[in-house]
Amino acid sequence: MAQEPVPGIYVNTKDYRVKRASTKFAVPEGEGWILLTEEYNTGLATVRTMCGEKKLVDDTAKLQWD
Repeated sequence: MAQEPVPGIYVNTKDYRVKRASTKFAVPEGEGWILLTEEYNTGLATVRTMCGEKKLVDDTAKLQWD
């Protein structure tokens, strides 16, 4: 059974993209997307810090909004 999409901040660790999904319909599809936090109002600076702490990407400065 497929899991219901969850709104939040998603990170694509392969191409350094960050997506804000404020509804379940905006959740990105495809490979490489990881739910970082369910707090969809999180800013990019905080996203970069969280990704660094979790060691999701090598260079957090490359992360950009999608």
